[in-house]
Amino acid sequence: MADEQQQTETEIAKVRKVGVLSLAGTFALITFFFNIILGGIIYLVFPVVTGLLPFSIPFVLSFNYIILFVIGTSVLTFFYFLIFGMFYNLSSLITKGVKLYSD
Repeated sequence: MADEQQQTETEIAKVRKVGVLSLAGTFALITFFFNIILGGIIYLVFPVVTGLLPFSIPFVLSFNYIILFVIGTSVLTFFYFLIFGMFYNLSSLITKGVKLYSD
């Protein structure tokens, strides 16, 4: 009986405000690590793909471009989620937040 009661109870939490800097920092860090992996794949695959083309391309991929890609996308993600967090906090004043359900 107690086991059945535990299964039917659902906790509800309302998120009315998010920490803008922690939201932006978290997603920027996730983007950074993901793009390190993606940058490595691009760095390994790009010479193979360009070698298969019947024409030459005027762009040469260097390690510097990969570093700029990883850092640039992380910085852009940080600023994007700063703006997103501010808009979420403003809109949650109108909508009274988001309900999160947990079993």
